[in-house]
Amino acid sequence: MNSILDKTKQFFKKQENIILTVALLVLLVLAVTGIYKCPFLLIFKIPCPFCGISRAFRSAATFHMREAFGFHPLWPAIGLALLLEILRRLKLIRISNRVYNIGAILLAIAILICYLFRYFI
Repeated sequence: MNSILDKTKQFFKKQENIILTVALLVLLVLAVTGIYKCPFLLIFKIPCPFCGISRAFRSAATFHMREAFGFHPLWPAIGLALLLEILRRLKLIRISNRVYNIGAILLAIAILICYLFRYFI
């Protein structure tokens, strides 16, 4: 009985990873193509911490780096984080929980500081 429960958990964990990976890839494609619009901005009429990231990725994809940094200065770090998360979920790389958590916290702090400077200071 315990074996069936473990196999069921593993099955759903694999499906969850596949779904999240596909969702991240779809968002990345939508961001690069310019189809995606920020729901936060549409609803609250103020930019979110990630506003400009879609345009930054699109500009970077066409090698307009100065423009990309103008849209969102943290686009390389966010892009790298997305890539690493996809590779981690596909089990192509291993990242220790400690390194993963520290990286996530540092990126979140950088995004918050960037947001405050860009829109409020």
